[in-house]
Amino acid sequence: MKTKKFRVTVIITFLSLIALIIAGSVVRTTGSGLGCPDWPHCFSQWIPPTDISQLPADYKERFAVAGKQIADFDVLKTWIEYINRLLGVIVGIEMMFLVAFAWPLRRVRPRLFSGSLALFILTCIQGGIGAKVVSSSLAPHLITLHMVIALIIVVMCAALWILVEPPRKPLTARSSALGKIILALGFVQLVLGTEVREGVDVITNSGVLDRSLWLDQDSMIFLVHRSFSILFLLTFLFWIGQLWKEERSSGARAMIVALLIVTFLAPISGIILSYFSMPAFAQPLHLLVATLILSGVFALIYRPSHASP
Repeated sequence: MKTKKFRVTVIITFLSLIALIIAGSVVRTTGSGLGCPDWPHCFSQWIPPTDISQLPADYKERFAVAGKQIADFDVLKTWIEYINRLLGVIVGIEMMFLVAFAWPLRRVRPRLFSGSLALFILTCIQGGIGAKVVSSSLAPHLITLHMVIALIIVVMCAALWILVEPPRKPLTARSSALGKIILALGFVQLVLGTEVREGVDVITNSGVLDRSLWLDQDSMIFLVHRSFSILFLLTFLFWIGQLWKEERSSGARAMIVALLIVTFLAPISGIILSYFSMPAFAQPLHLLVATLILSGVFALIYRPSHASP
């Protein structure tokens, strides 16, 4: 019964983290990172304003970030950022429940407790980095760090989900090693994608409003990101072929098929971003797909060896 509570909570937390990743992507896509210029408040309020009349006349100077006046108040951007923060608070509360539900299991399932505690601590650190992102006026290197840690948190949560599931047949040493290489390639590709996005931010911050001009397809980082995606996909397909030969259970094969479908969405969403003027919907989709791929690869690698107490 105690394990069941933990399992339900970790599933809910994982889904909430996916929602938070999407929300964070929407924040960046819409340029809403400074929609709330202070932290943890939003314009010194727990509930953000809905109209400029609710702000003091000198709000641009009063809420200056890194010594710079903020832009004109935009209620949509303010509430996009606020919802993102609200989701972060919900995830933090869920993390506390994870630790609480893992506490009675600390002797019989010690890894559940230590993993939950580590996840909670990392989430607190992530909150601090989020505050630093705002106070630094969206420093690109901090945004990248914030995103990478967010993905690590998602994968760690997936690991806890795996830990609480029943044991399964382990992968062969070859498939396990290749899977770890793919996982590493996936993280490298994610960082490259974040660097591409930073280039887009530089262009948009310079005042370019035409979306067709946002993506510099001649930049070295974009070319590396695109070429690296081909290497990742070919290696991934070879690995999936190996897994299909090894796995005989219907559940494992269903997971392989689902991961294969999700993986093919990555280049599709990338093509849409590249050749259709970076439509707003495609950017969160691209990041969501990357998150699901990393989580799925991790689950296929570590589910067998880490599912036992």
